[in-house]
Amino acid sequence: MTLERYLKPSSNLTYIPLDLRFAPLSEAPSETPVERALVMVPETFVQSHLDPPGPQVPETFVQSHTDPSRPQSWIWSDGSNPSYTYWNTGEPNNGGGDYCVQLLKDSTYKWNDDYCTSPNPFICYKELPLILINQTKTWREALRYCRENHVDLVSVHTEEIQHWVETAVYYASTANVWMGLRHTCTLSFWFWVSGVSICYQNWAPGNGTAVEDCSGGERTGAVQSGSKKWVSLPENQRLNFICIIKEF
Repeated sequence: MTLERYLKPSSNLTYIPLDLRFAPLSEAPSETPVERALVMVPETFVQSHLDPPGPQVPETFVQSHTDPSRPQSWIWSDGSNPSYTYWNTGEPNNGGGDYCVQLLKDSTYKWNDDYCTSPNPFICYKELPLILINQTKTWREALRYCRENHVDLVSVHTEEIQHWVETAVYYASTANVWMGLRHTCTLSFWFWVSGVSICYQNWAPGNGTAVEDCSGGERTGAVQSGSKKWVSLPENQRLNFICIIKEF
């Protein structure tokens, strides 16, 4: 049974069922921005992208490896230092030549150091064209921030973009996260600030489908960081928000 079968559609992880050795960046060919790196993230994040959780799959390489000039250090393949580790009991045991890391299928995907020449399946991280801004701003402030620093507040007009948003809100610090969704009380309809028509919808029960209460001003749309459903909120709430970083 492969990990690919268990990855949720909302995941931005791609399971590659090929047994390949780990190659450092100096040996690796250039890659497209879409699938740019081997990945390891906190175990809770990996589990959240599996459905059902806990499949029995082959060990899988992740991107940590030792710096040859500093044998006791571990770095990601992009050269950054890890801010989080999830070693299995007794690991890393620093056996001779154990300079790469794999996930262990029988230990809830905890880390094990291994030879970089050992063939294993691996997981690639898909770079998304949007970013979670972990600051709290009103809807208008969020819109201004995205347009001045990136492209725009995200418009979720397809199911695929919804899946991207579900991934982006994983590390949100607020219960709801602003999107580029706005309601006009004058004409009584919802619209995306990008101008794209609303065809795809993912409203939470009791939101977005009835007449809006405009007594407190215009309503704006956010995605719940828990359920990933959309909710209608007053624009003056201060939330995290999602910006588009490139056109798609």
